[in-house]
Amino acid sequence: MSESATPTGPQLHVRVGRRRDVPAIVELARRRLPTMSHLHDESSWDRTDRFGLGDHPQDRYFPVVYDARADGSEDLVAFAWVDAALADDYGVDEPWWCINAIAVGEPYVGQGIGSRLVEMIEVQAREAGVVSVYGQAYQSAATFWRSCGFSVGPVGGLLASERKVSVAGRGQQQVVLNAEADQHFFVKQIDGPTGVRLRVAQRDAHA
Repeated sequence: MSESATPTGPQLHVRVGRRRDVPAIVELARRRLPTMSHLHDESSWDRTDRFGLGDHPQDRYFPVVYDARADGSEDLVAFAWVDAALADDYGVDEPWWCINAIAVGEPYVGQGIGSRLVEMIEVQAREAGVVSVYGQAYQSAATFWRSCGFSVGPVGGLLASERKVSVAGRGQQQVVLNAEADQHFFVKQIDGPTGVRLRVAQRDAHA
């Protein structure tokens, strides 16, 4: 994705994250995502490839928003980290993307930047052929995700595939995910691409 202006303000621009952005990303993550300690260690970014263009369902997508100054310098305003977590970690061969994190710097909170990042993720997901975009968040974020059109499950709830899917080394299985005890799942279906979808599920149906 090439650099372009965003609707969030005349000086704000967006592009895909690069290795040179890591120090600023780490600093923003420490301030805005204090519980995600794996993002706070700059050396971990050398060991883990979190950047990507989002060109296909198994790709990563890492947009960053920055404030460009007239002198050529820039300040990181926000970032989003998206990947195919279930494919990467468990070999689930389905077009699902996980929104692992969204962070917006303090001076820019309330300006719609987080919502704009979600819109960008949805557009990129559609182009890549992704059918479901999901994530996990604390209850305090439920209103935000609903405002972005996501279905939000209960705290400690479930997310499940509509039917069985192929899981590496395990054959056909239904995927059932359990939220952390203090968090909830959010999920949205992407119109256009076809495939098995993830949906908020009832616990008694998967006992």
